[in-house]
Amino acid sequence: DGEIEVSNPDIICGISVPKSIGGIVDLPSKKNIQKFFLSTIEDTQDQARFGLKMLKKNSRLFFQTFLTTDRIQHHLWRYTDPTDPTYPGKGVMDSSIQEFFSKIDNIIGQFNDLLESDDLLVIMSDHGHGMRCTHTLNLNDFFRKEGLLYFGEKSSPKFSKILIEKLKNSVLAFMRRNELEDYMHIVAKFVPNAKSLKKGEHLTKGSKTLVKASSFAGVNPFGGVDINRENAENYELLRDDVVNKLLSIQFQGESAFKWIKRREEIYNGANLEKYPDLLFEMNPKLGTGMSMYSGLFSKNPTHGKVSGGHKQNGVFITNRSDCGVDSNSCIMENFYASILSQFNIKDKETKGESFFYNFKK
Repeated sequence: DGEIEVSNPDIICGISVPKSIGGIVDLPSKKNIQKFFLSTIEDTQDQARFGLKMLKKNSRLFFQTFLTTDRIQHHLWRYTDPTDPTYPGKGVMDSSIQEFFSKIDNIIGQFNDLLESDDLLVIMSDHGHGMRCTHTLNLNDFFRKEGLLYFGEKSSPKFSKILIEKLKNSVLAFMRRNELEDYMHIVAKFVPNAKSLKKGEHLTKGSKTLVKASSFAGVNPFGGVDINRENAENYELLRDDVVNKLLSIQFQGESAFKWIKRREEIYNGANLEKYPDLLFEMNPKLGTGMSMYSGLFSKNPTHGKVSGGHKQNGVFITNRSDCGVDSNSCIMENFYASILSQFNIKDKETKGESFFYNFKK
């Protein structure tokens, strides 16, 4: 993980810091998946030890993040879910996620035991988890065929670049079919400009295209579409056209998209321009693919490696039955304001509102 730094050593009062923060810094293989599981439990317990000692010395406000809850589900989902197409069958990892969260439950109990009867404990996650998308929708290939993505002054890129793209797609498909996902990152180390190749930028970067898929959200059902305003004769009409074209796409007899919206329908603030022009949520089996010349849909080549993915709804739990929580306003944007409300702090610059009510401190 690298050496863990502390911004102010005086704060930790001489308590030894954990050896690992448990982030996703390596990708476990099929051969060492059980070792990965056990070491992640060890990391989590080490972090809990540190947190419990810190709580005793910082009793007014304390918070701790466990990244390992995310890491475990990303890598172990397919070993525990018989509905996953890459489920290897019954084995020693069958109940690994349940076992891990039983240990998390025990850790939460240890924190709760240190609190007074009128203290508030909040357990929350910034997202949920479930099976990661098994297929990808290759949006740029769709836009290319619709005449919305083109390459400079030419209708298509050089033959050599197309050949490289097709070779990339063939290699990924071969490795997926033969369960060689563990070697993908090793192969990538020897490929020049691998990140650019993965995103298809060798085909689209610098082009005078009208429309292309945004890479801001990775391979998952939530994503976006970037539109080049400089090349668009009528920006709003083009957005409408793109939405209608995308909504026509069918996947396994259903619409590929749950919804598609203009960015200002989702967010309207100072950072609006940082968002893609269109935002969407696809069928949960689909993620945004960047491959071209490979067909509209592909099987996700990395699902066998990272089989768990983020879901929209997270977890929110408190230890106080008298602590009312407005479920409609219990969203990430309101969390900061909700914490400030527990200290009767009112900040005019704070955005959002408290989702706590009927709470007696």
